[in-house]
Amino acid sequence: MERTDNKYGEIRYEIFDPTGNITALVETAVDPADQPAVASGIMDLHPDVEQVGFVTFYNEGQPGLALGAEPAELDTDGRPANSDAGAKPAEPDTDGRPANSDAGAEPAELDTDGRPANSDAGAKPAEPDTDGRPANSDAGAKPAEPDTDGRSANSDAGAEPAEPGTEGRPAAVAASLRMAGGEFCGNATMCAAALWMTRAGLMGEAEARVRVSGATEPLMVSLARTSAVSFAAAVEMPPALGIDHLKLSDGMLPGSAVLGLPVVKLEGISHIIIEPDSGFFGLKQDRALAETLLRGWCGALGSECLGMMFLDEGSGSRPLTPLVYVPGADTMFWENSCASGSAAAGIWLAEKTGAPVDITFDEPAGQLRVESDPESGRTVLHGSVLFTSG
Repeated sequence: MERTDNKYGEIRYEIFDPTGNITALVETAVDPADQPAVASGIMDLHPDVEQVGFVTFYNEGQPGLALGAEPAELDTDGRPANSDAGAKPAEPDTDGRPANSDAGAEPAELDTDGRPANSDAGAKPAEPDTDGRPANSDAGAKPAEPDTDGRSANSDAGAEPAEPGTEGRPAAVAASLRMAGGEFCGNATMCAAALWMTRAGLMGEAEARVRVSGATEPLMVSLARTSAVSFAAAVEMPPALGIDHLKLSDGMLPGSAVLGLPVVKLEGISHIIIEPDSGFFGLKQDRALAETLLRGWCGALGSECLGMMFLDEGSGSRPLTPLVYVPGADTMFWENSCASGSAAAGIWLAEKTGAPVDITFDEPAGQLRVESDPESGRTVLHGSVLFTSG
């Protein structure tokens, strides 16, 4: 899809439905200072869009990321060459990489604005050592040998996601994503990986590491393409930075029996968890007051982005109603689903019980599943992505 912008000309973007949290991803390069305005224009055209991100793809992200599929060769703008529906993926070289790829090129480090650091057109890639690895790389690190299907030897297609860069997992970054407000978003991360898989012309299963605004390290996304436009997805969420308590003064809300609310702090976003035993749970029915308080609490906490997660009781799955405020984009939404908020709720429940949890949350537009282990700090979110404008 495209829209006209006075400064950037045609803005290319696509729209996704990750469990109802409608997300637009822009592929046109837009300066971070202009991203909120461009996002606002897209949201005006599509009132159902709840958030907008800006995505960039990297050639280095191609090798070894697809299970049972060959990567397509990318143009310089990060999209597959001849990316019409009938285009044929590029033939790989004998080492399993796309033809004309650079064996020694490491993926570019990103600045805080989501663009590659030192991204001048004349930048020279790192010189490889004699063994074909980049200079200054770990001397003992041996690249995984690919099987004939392009996957790392001994990899297990059904295995749970491992830490990025471990044996049998892709170490290169496939894409970078910057949200319009500079916040972190788990649903948009899964959408960016799905768009990368679509642009690369891949079917079946794939894995990609995505660098996301708000998160220090790239995140691993596992995808299973269930149709031409739909994906099952799982993303390894950033670890919690800690769990604080928002201390509230008497009289802020009449009838409140609990004057402290847990705040799960993640990279790029924090979430207040409100359960039925809190007097603040009634805010779910008073949306205007909830929004007013959320704006004030976001400033008081100094959060880049703040969510209010109303976590109800339930047998098996638990209902979750998300409200999210993004100051950088000046947006406030009662979201249809919230991946980071779901992860925060799972982290909170694991912390309370002192044991790993595997829980499904019933959200306004569907379900998200969270696995969280308080001992290892590892949290994985499972969801789905529908490519609505593809």
